[in-house]
Amino acid sequence: MANGEDYRDYMDKEYLGSWDFRPGEEKTVTIKAVEQCEVFEQNTNKKKKMPKITFYENVKPIVANNKNSKMIIAVTGIGNVKEWNGQKITLRVEKDRASGKLVDCIRVSPDKPKSGKVAEGPPSIPPCGDCGGEITGVGDYTAEQVAAVNFKRYGVALCADCGNKRKEEKKENVDT
Repeated sequence: MANGEDYRDYMDKEYLGSWDFRPGEEKTVTIKAVEQCEVFEQNTNKKKKMPKITFYENVKPIVANNKNSKMIIAVTGIGNVKEWNGQKITLRVEKDRASGKLVDCIRVSPDKPKSGKVAEGPPSIPPCGDCGGEITGVGDYTAEQVAAVNFKRYGVALCADCGNKRKEEKKENVDT
């Protein structure tokens, strides 16, 4: 029920929810980053550390519970979360039990996305993963090529300056 049909569409929701999907809709997304975050667990009144997954596409992040994390591993074959960057997954809404009630939940589909397992690079030109600035072309290289080269080397799209900084840091670490 996206696009103003659900009352939650009018709330400031940080994470993707069932209300962000139309009935039967699936969203195929490319994982950009996995970070640790704290979420409040209503049934225990405690904060809990969980993986927060962001995407290259214009889709809100998800907090991945054990079920979704295990499904990402099953779909991608990759257990190391640091290597999930660039992996494509499909999200959908399913009914599941939470706090004793049957509710709509975001789930990772067990089916591999039709568009391929791994993105060759970011689907569009995101901001630089280090400085947040715009990625632009340099010399004979287009902005898309700069982002894609750095994505392949470092697992994140970077502007030319930040890519060169990482290259120098890597060089310094090898020399020491």
